[in-house]
Amino acid sequence: MRRPEPTAPSARYACGSRVVEVAQNDVPRDGARVPSTAGTRRRIAARQCESVPLDAFLEVEYLEPKLLNLKGDRDMATVAVRQTVSDYDAWKVVYDEHGTNRKEHGCTGDKILRGETDPTEVFVLTYWPSMKNAHEFASDPSLREAMSRAGVVGAPRIEFYEEAGA
Repeated sequence: MRRPEPTAPSARYACGSRVVEVAQNDVPRDGARVPSTAGTRRRIAARQCESVPLDAFLEVEYLEPKLLNLKGDRDMATVAVRQTVSDYDAWKVVYDEHGTNRKEHGCTGDKILRGETDPTEVFVLTYWPSMKNAHEFASDPSLREAMSRAGVVGAPRIEFYEEAGA
């Protein structure tokens, strides 16, 4: 009995409102299929979606929080919080502890960024299934208490963004 050949892993690329998949061994060289580079996979994806410039192709894994909803439902929300903290390591401990509260309110993902010249400047993006979930979390008294315990200096800047149509 012959075993089926394993399927090659593929890279997924955003192509407007759809996703194009390109197998990682789709590039023939000298008669054999060998693993391709990310640039080659982007060129293959571009051929499948002619109207999108090559540099617009990003591997979907980098965009997962933003591409969870490709069905045209534009309810997703992103909350951006810019804050200064007295001690990043102490802040991060409290931020991680407060993660269960974010999940209870429906948070689907987050990203933490630090200032290039000032590591106490922290920029946090959180992703939500709806603007309602985002506002409920932001008005939860436990958030203010957690920020106080974490050593946030001054008032944070909190902004709400909704998914824009493609």
